[in-house]
Amino acid sequence: MSFLYVGSGTLILFFILLLYSKREKNIADKILIVWFVLLLSVIGTIYVSYHEIEGWNWLIEFAESSTFLYGPILWWYTRALTRSEFRFQSGDLLHLIPSLISAVFLYYFLLSGQGDADITGRFRMGLMFAKMTILFIYSVLSLQILRQHSRMIFNIFSDTERKELNWLKVLILGVLGIWGIAAVSLLLFMVWEIPIAQYGGFFTNTAISVFIIVLGYFGFRQTTIFTPKHLLPALMESEDELVVLSVNQGNSIDPDSAHHERSYQQLLSYFDSERPYLDGNLTLYKLAQQVSTSPSFLSKIINRYAEKNFFDFINDYRVREVKRQLQQGADLRSTLLGLALDAGFNSKTAFNRAFKKSTGMTPSEYKRDIVQIKD
Repeated sequence: MSFLYVGSGTLILFFILLLYSKREKNIADKILIVWFVLLLSVIGTIYVSYHEIEGWNWLIEFAESSTFLYGPILWWYTRALTRSEFRFQSGDLLHLIPSLISAVFLYYFLLSGQGDADITGRFRMGLMFAKMTILFIYSVLSLQILRQHSRMIFNIFSDTERKELNWLKVLILGVLGIWGIAAVSLLLFMVWEIPIAQYGGFFTNTAISVFIIVLGYFGFRQTTIFTPKHLLPALMESEDELVVLSVNQGNSIDPDSAHHERSYQQLLSYFDSERPYLDGNLTLYKLAQQVSTSPSFLSKIINRYAEKNFFDFINDYRVREVKRQLQQGADLRSTLLGLALDAGFNSKTAFNRAFKKSTGMTPSEYKRDIVQIKD
């Protein structure tokens, strides 16, 4: 177990140094550094408690009170990754209140010389309930942000790799899973008085170590994702419009529908002549600038008339481009990945997924059929 604690602490220090050494640290990186510092205090607390080292009660109480910050930090970190305009406001100080109140009470008992012996079990139990409740609330709020974010990116980007934040979603679900185990354990303790070790336990400490590794690895690699706040309502509306349209096929639409359809046909002509989808970094904003319109209007007409989001609309064109190259026969000796990259895809995984969704076949199966037809 000592090896696990020392290894976890070493990993935290390593990740802190990596993040601190980044030339261009964004606000999400800074939040992550603070989070790792707090996690380091938890690992230190587990270590000194496991070895029963005296004189470190101040660290134990610091880790105890700082646990209230994990929920807000997770929420801030999620917002910082998904909103480039995220900045701390004075109102964010309110989220520190539970941790400060806990620290005041815990350090009062510690500095007054009364120590843990005079801190009632009810007070400690109340702190545990409060920490679990706060962590659960902020985890759910963070999942809601990710849910909205996952809807947004498909209306903004033509390449969503490293933008979907699936790793963060899995991490939060893991936190909720551990929270559930802790809640059941607490219930067992209250009903049947089964003792629960507050610090220690192979499962808990292993879970913390895995949490640190995942958070450090993906957190270091992850960059913020540009989603302008002022466009979110318009993009959400355009997506909702698509759902309404699929239910009310044949009904008349707004008076400007003729103008909208004309704009859509102009967009299709632009795609046929200029082939903007070949740009692997094409976004809704970049395309809107090219065709001299607003991103929200462009998203609206794509959703309404193509009945697709921006991501599928662009990648369908890229799939058609690969199919066209294969059907011409001149590029049959080329690798599928080479054709995919030329068509605007940025990875083999994204290409395979889009091709299968568009054609119902894998790229290899489609190429094999083309070769058989040619023969």
